Amino acid sequence: MLIITAMLLVTSLAVSEVAITIYNQNLAVVKDTRDMEFPFGIGDIQFRDVASQIDPTSVHFNANNVELLEQNYQYDLVNSSKILEKYIDQSIQVVSDSKQGSAVFTGTLLSFATGEDGDVVLQSKMGEIMIIRRSTIRDLSFPELPEGLITRPTLVWKVNSRKSGTRPAEVSYMTGGVSWHAEYVAVLAPNESSFELGAWVSIDNQSGAAYKDAKIKLMAGDVHRATQVYFERGIEKLDMLAAG
Repeated sequence: MLIITAMLLVTSLAVSEVAITIYNQNLAVVKDTRDMEFPFGIGDIQFRDVASQIDPTSVHFNANNVELLEQNYQYDLVNSSKILEKYIDQSIQVVSDSKQGSAVFTGTLLSFATGEDGDVVLQSKMGEIMIIRRSTIRDLSFPELPEGLITRPTLVWKVNSRKSGTRPAEVSYMTGGVSWHAEYVAVLAPNESSFELGAWVSIDNQSGAAYKDAKIKLMAGDVHRATQVYFERGIEKLDMLAAG
């Protein structure tokens, strides 16, 4: 069997439909259907704009003629230290402030240390070594954002597609950070023989994602979720039965 490996990194194209079921226990189940372009063969796909409080173990992926080979959740977002890591042995510019005034240093980044007590070590074109204290640095300038860094929480899949082209992919997952509660207001009639009852529902979304034009379902009551403790106890019981 011939397998073609596609080096193309594909991202989701558009959101076609989002549905979210919200429980009143800081839990929600998201079903997100998007049109995605799949290269033929094996390739990597980025699925962006997922909740930052997603439970990666709950993710379910489904698309016609596509086999999911591997999944990674990239939640460690871009920051200065990660950019510096990518720019080791490359040229950067550092602006430093001191009692003597501001100074601009340009050179190849040799090393750096995190924290205010750390240093950034540069080498100029003439071979001069410059050590700049992190606590004095005002600006760091880079030519561009390095590849491989993300600005939003992203699911990255390695897939094997039997056909190339655009087709819908359905992704569902659980996330924390979403809850709801209801408020009721009763207005008594002037003759005090009846009243008008009104209700409002408030949704608090702290999950780190926006669910534009989503279909919403609200659920009340306790949600039972199996825990790792129950699983481990079950394994121990099976081991005891096997030993006995």
